[in-house]
Amino acid sequence: MPFFERYPGLPALLAERRQYIQEWVRVFYATLFIGEDRKYIMFMFNKKMWQLNRQSLARYLGVTLSDEPYSLHFHTYGDAEPPHRSKETMFPSDEDVSILFQ
Repeated sequence: MPFFERYPGLPALLAERRQYIQEWVRVFYATLFIGEDRKYIMFMFNKKMWQLNRQSLARYLGVTLSDEPYSLHFHTYGDAEPPHRSKETMFPSDEDVSILFQ
């Protein structure tokens, strides 16, 4: 939660439940491409290719960007290398992750 609280509007966005449409999430992840420099993402939605950078994504989600480093990796690991595999063998259920998708 402390990482989310750094970004005004993000906790409220994540706490709000809307209709979770599993097929939309599947299409998003099946078509997701993250730019090599991690400055944008591309994905398909409604048969259209979308490309979003940090600023446009924040605008669509209604959150405020801060000037501090925005890498979740940096906030989690600092300069250390992350683990290459999750130590968790259980995946969260669709119900558990549905709050992240609107």
